[in-house]
Amino acid sequence: MAQKKINLIREKARIIGEKNIIIQEKNSIIQEKVNLIREIVNIAREKTNIVREKVNMVQEKTKIVREKGNIAREKDKIVDNDNIFDSIIHEKTREGYHTPREECHDS
Repeated sequence: MAQKKINLIREKARIIGEKNIIIQEKNSIIQEKVNLIREIVNIAREKTNIVREKVNMVQEKTKIVREKGNIAREKDKIVDNDNIFDSIIHEKTREGYHTPREECHDS
């Protein structure tokens, strides 16, 4: 009877040992998965940083294009004002008026 109990205890110990080995193998697999997930997260962070940099570059380009547009509009205003001024002078000289510069030369 005592030998049977010893054999049962040994069998239970063997089974517990096998379960521990299986648990350790599962833990190793879980650890590998965790490491892979960490790598994926790091890659995702790197990609996010790259996208952020691209967004910043696009925003800078947008600012430059907007500023170029503002400059072009200012140039158009200057040209329009010069054209208006020239047409006024042309109209006045046709009516017989002289610009101050012409009057100085006439004297």
